[in-house]
Amino acid sequence: MIPLHKPFVPSWEMLGPALRRVYESGQISQGAEVEEFERRFGDFVGNRNVVAVSSCTAALHLALELSGARGGEVVSTPMTAEPTNLAIHHAGAQVRWADVDPLTGNVTRETVEEAMQSCQHLRTVMVVHYGGIPVDKTIGDLGQLYNVPIVEDCAHALGASSIGWGDYQCYSFQAIKHMTTGGEGGALVIPNANDETMRCARNLRWFGIDRAAPRTSIGIEETGWKYNMTNAQAAFGLVSLPYLVKNLLIQRDNCKFLERELKHLSGVIVYEAKQYNPYLFFTILAEGRDDLARKLRERGVECGQIHRRNDEHPVFAYAKRKLPGLDVYYSKMLHIPCGFWVTPEDRQYIVDVIKSGW
Repeated sequence: MIPLHKPFVPSWEMLGPALRRVYESGQISQGAEVEEFERRFGDFVGNRNVVAVSSCTAALHLALELSGARGGEVVSTPMTAEPTNLAIHHAGAQVRWADVDPLTGNVTRETVEEAMQSCQHLRTVMVVHYGGIPVDKTIGDLGQLYNVPIVEDCAHALGASSIGWGDYQCYSFQAIKHMTTGGEGGALVIPNANDETMRCARNLRWFGIDRAAPRTSIGIEETGWKYNMTNAQAAFGLVSLPYLVKNLLIQRDNCKFLERELKHLSGVIVYEAKQYNPYLFFTILAEGRDDLARKLRERGVECGQIHRRNDEHPVFAYAKRKLPGLDVYYSKMLHIPCGFWVTPEDRQYIVDVIKSGW
């Protein structure tokens, strides 16, 4: 079976000594390795205002708290993993859905502005680069126009072009993402943060406590959470980072190949990218999607829909509204493998199976 997802784990010859140093050091929670990972990851994304955390969900929650979402409404997408929107509830806010482009599954500038205008107490806008296809960055202009911060959920889009324009960017190092820090982990990037904002973000990551101050001299001013990354996770990430660019290039090349081979196939629609990105999974829109999915699985190719549209969950029933773009996208979307593990022979086989009909 060609898997739809596969974690990248460095060789034990590289990973073992790094983890051993952490576990023998006597400091296995947050410490020097976490600080080094923040610096190195910051260099990768082009901004060192990085707060390493336990998950992307933690990063999203912190971003929403810092953006002032509590007590208000957050415009978001229903086409994402559930934690994106559950984080809005964690922050004491309510969701307001923006519809999505029926081709990409992403919110658009038009649908976001429509949803913003329907809000009574708008605090924040959340966008997701679904599957790794970047959202229209002119949505950032709406944030400036309405004086509302933008949170980017970049969990699917590490290494993609045309991302990183929001006020807060949240990355995932969960097991199946482009890079993992040992199964879980995340990062919050705040590009334009001043020293006070970064101090606040780091304190909220650890109960509201300044870890650099003597424990008996501190006074907690804001309630924080237990969202820190550990040194063991950071060590895993530091060993993985040097492999990231190579893996992203493989994924980008696989996506380029799949687009070229499938874009003119009858019964299939694919997004034609202006710039090729290392998608987390490659999405096709297919007539008779379920029949195609069944055939691919029978022929040894894992595929699926991955995420349920969030507006169907009872926890979000209060936000129900008509979403015609999502109706179209959700009825036809099928995600197929494109990751670093997909060889040239594998991707040709996937294309051949699809071209043989269903």
